[in-house]
Amino acid sequence: MKRIYLDRNDCDISQKDICVRGDTFHYLKKVLRMKAGDVFAGFDGTGSEYTIEARNVENGLLEGVIIELKKVINTETSFNLQLFQSIPKSGKMDLIISETAQLGVKKIVPVISSRVIGSLPAERERPEKENAGRK
Repeated sequence: MKRIYLDRNDCDISQKDICVRGDTFHYLKKVLRMKAGDVFAGFDGTGSEYTIEARNVENGLLEGVIIELKKVINTETSFNLQLFQSIPKSGKMDLIISETAQLGVKKIVPVISSRVIGSLPAERERPEKENAGRK
């Protein structure tokens, strides 16, 4: 069963019904090719997980029925995941940090390697003598 993030800005959730619009609808309709009768799992980032059956998928709106609602108490991963990321070019680091944090990465360490294409602006780089004692 597919499990997706339900953006609260795109979803109207009541006791037993759900209506999905916007980017979330586009992902369900165009990427996952959802149609009436399909069942999928969704979560909204507040600790609620839903099992949803799509009833109507058309005109920019998915209408569904919530089959099951679970409250998840601990949504954090049980392990400490770290990412060592080479500096990308053209300021993509902010996007990388945002996306990997959503996936559960606890620590992100920027790395400058011999083959890195991106570079740090001069004002963000530490002088070499400051780094000399750190290994």
